[in-house]
Amino acid sequence: MIDIYLYIIEDCKYTPWCEWSRCDASCGQNGTRIRKQSLINVGVPNPECEREKIETMPCIGDPCPCVKGFNCSCDVTAWCDWSPCSKSCGAGQQERTRRFRTESTDNCSLVNLREVRPCNVRCCRVNGEYSPWSNWTACSVTCGTGIQKRYRQCNNPAPSCNGNDCNGCNIDAQPCNTQPCGKIECLCF
Repeated sequence: MIDIYLYIIEDCKYTPWCEWSRCDASCGQNGTRIRKQSLINVGVPNPECEREKIETMPCIGDPCPCVKGFNCSCDVTAWCDWSPCSKSCGAGQQERTRRFRTESTDNCSLVNLREVRPCNVRCCRVNGEYSPWSNWTACSVTCGTGIQKRYRQCNNPAPSCNGNDCNGCNIDAQPCNTQPCGKIECLCF
């Protein structure tokens, strides 16, 4: 009696692609990265299936470390964000910076690493305030009720940039020399 065995040959099934490998090149040189898939053995292996699939991709090795005077990179980083404005109005300024990508910059040409620009240039609203009162003026008469005055100015500070004027009066008055004027009698000696 002859035994007949039937074999079912499966299609080729592979694992998902692995992550790309690290570049195999020395610093700054051209090299290759690879990734693989492996055959999943289920049942009878198909002799036409590759045991492993490999893909390659060109790459460049990591940047070489800086050797002073030889291969220092004078490249600079991207600009940082602008700083907050130094004033909310009345012409402030803000700045941004960048830096060299290497610590040794002895052989690097001069590069601007800091920029400054104006910001919030609109004027600041200032409400007017009075200065202190002046001294009282001399009385307008020597007797019989006169008036003396004092003054103040709206300049401490003066209003600006659509600010409000000072509130209140800028002149003050009061009575003075309130004694009645009498006749002057001559005295004989």
